[in-house]
Amino acid sequence: MRENHFEACLSLCFFNPCRIFRQPTKRMYFNFYILRFTDYGLRFTYYGLRFTSYGLRLTQQFTFPHHSAKIRAMDLFSKEPDLLSLSYQEVEKIALTCTKCRLAKERTKVVFGNGPVPCDLMLIGEAPGAEEDLQGLPFVGRAGQLLTQILGSVGIKRPDDIYIANTVKCRPPENRAPQADEQAACAPYLEAQIKFVKPKIILLAGAPAVKAILKSDQPMTGLRGKWTKLPGTEIAVMPIFHPAYLLRNPSKEKGKPKWLTWEDMKEVKNALEYHRKVAELAKEAED
Repeated sequence: MRENHFEACLSLCFFNPCRIFRQPTKRMYFNFYILRFTDYGLRFTYYGLRFTSYGLRLTQQFTFPHHSAKIRAMDLFSKEPDLLSLSYQEVEKIALTCTKCRLAKERTKVVFGNGPVPCDLMLIGEAPGAEEDLQGLPFVGRAGQLLTQILGSVGIKRPDDIYIANTVKCRPPENRAPQADEQAACAPYLEAQIKFVKPKIILLAGAPAVKAILKSDQPMTGLRGKWTKLPGTEIAVMPIFHPAYLLRNPSKEKGKPKWLTWEDMKEVKNALEYHRKVAELAKEAED
């Protein structure tokens, strides 16, 4: 919660003995509500307070007017804003001044994301490079230009048809791979972006993005081109080679990375068409 919020507790500690009776660990639960007058307007939030063997935990159930169906465990005394209860513009505003990790010290611009919100297709890369750091936009360097060509080859136009972000929002020094704690610091922003974009398909460009999102250490050669699900959701995910890797492997020979990426993108295009057709049929049925 931000320090300049004025919070008034409307109802505190509604005790629910049934929850204790059903829990063999005898955990205690309470419910209460908070009314917050913030810079962004009025926020009404319902909370559940839980005493466990690990200490005091606060579980957010929902926030009005902005809310998330997903229950999130939060530190009771954390001053971090609940990003999922904010709007896309509010989350972006917070990210633009973020100093949660060491990458903030050397950045020129925060590279939050780019593309329509919502959008059926989302791509997540690993981190901004030099050009991205200067412009504040993702994938605008040489790798980004190649990505634009790859997408365009199957009729996917930037920025109209795809939302693009990275696992971290600031450039790592000397373009090194982002470290786990840096990705963890940016994870709430990425989670919020996925919530607002509501993609049907997510492309994970490169091993660092795959490891951050899917928690997999398998080599890209074994993961690329294979469909999976974003953990805890029904969102389809496909790992693909990072465009920077394709720049280092320019051969278009059958079986080479560029040829394989072309095959992957044709499958992605077909999947997008399927989702759009389903949406059209659903709309016709409603009419």
